[in-house]
Amino acid sequence: GEPLIHYENPEFIEFIQMLLKNKFEIHFESNGSIEIDFDRYPFYKECIFALSVKLQNSGIKKDKRLNFKALKAFKNYAKDSFYKFVLDANTLDNSFLEINEILKEAPNQIFCMPMGENEQNLKKNAQKIAEFCIKNGYNYSDRIHIRLWNDKEGV
Repeated sequence: GEPLIHYENPEFIEFIQMLLKNKFEIHFESNGSIEIDFDRYPFYKECIFALSVKLQNSGIKKDKRLNFKALKAFKNYAKDSFYKFVLDANTLDNSFLEINEILKEAPNQIFCMPMGENEQNLKKNAQKIAEFCIKNGYNYSDRIHIRLWNDKEGV
């Protein structure tokens, strides 16, 4: 689920502050749709945010998945942030256009991961996504757990 739905919850805040006080580095993976008030909650400025922004192929309406104000706030106030897009080789043209739209409004570093819940599907996407990354200057992020254990659960 989306961890930032709890960002104002007192117990969640206490837990994050305790981790930071004990020198833990905190990373959140978020869909980037929730805008954090970094002025009211300045300790979030010490956190790193992997923003797995949903693209059109997710089936989620655009106004629900793209919050440019939130994306800009992560870039401007967090310790670090970056986009992580999960891509399907069959929809790369549309994904490219949408990624460029996002970058135009809220620039940030990009990591792309091939879609694939098992080794067979990963093989269908990986090379095209890697080539897409090389062509566009993006970072490629693999699904090493799938390569090692396929779709085995509990590893």
